[in-house]
Amino acid sequence: MKRMRKRTSASWIATVALALAFSLSYPHVSYAERFADIILGGSLSMDETITISAAPQAKATARVSFGRSFIIGYRLGGWSEKHRWAGFALDASLFQQSIDGGDIEIIPLSALLMLRLPLLKSDAHPAGELWPYIGLGPSIFFSTINYNVRDSAIPALLHQPISGTYSDRAADVGLDLRAGIAKMLPHYPPLAVFGEYRYSQFKPDFEEDVLGTEVKIATKLTTHHLLVGFTYRF
Repeated sequence: MKRMRKRTSASWIATVALALAFSLSYPHVSYAERFADIILGGSLSMDETITISAAPQAKATARVSFGRSFIIGYRLGGWSEKHRWAGFALDASLFQQSIDGGDIEIIPLSALLMLRLPLLKSDAHPAGELWPYIGLGPSIFFSTINYNVRDSAIPALLHQPISGTYSDRAADVGLDLRAGIAKMLPHYPPLAVFGEYRYSQFKPDFEEDVLGTEVKIATKLTTHHLLVGFTYRF
């Protein structure tokens, strides 16, 4: 039942994201301006507890350090024609977190409500040249784990000296929050540069059959991202 609820939530967010992507690409939907962003930066995930279970009574927990990683992303959005301080965006990115004996690759797909404060307005630039902004919304975190079984608690839980790679994919719903500031380039108005802080959190839950036993790995990933990028307005 838990997996069914997760799939339903992820499907709902995916439907919203597809509808948003269609509205952003469809020329007759009214936006004062659309924008496309290229994003680069670094990510730092907080230390968390990882739980490995092989049966209702066979369970092991450990504190793990995920550390730092590189992140790359792309965002497509639009600002409302009626309320130029409000908009929507669809954001996709990729980063990877390492754990002892393996790694987790993460692809978040976020549907964001964007709010900005247009500053330095003029007749030539009625939407301003400087924009502090925030963004928030749900995200589907598509994650893949690859884990060295021999270096984990799995052999002890199964009471067998086994080796190999534990691998699984999951889609979990989580939270995505942003805050940043963008500045128009004076000699090329369609282009702006920005700096951004991002907070993301989700709880990946993996399941894999190991020698006929369902082994589950669960944890929480709370990540702080420092980002920079270019935005093209059209």
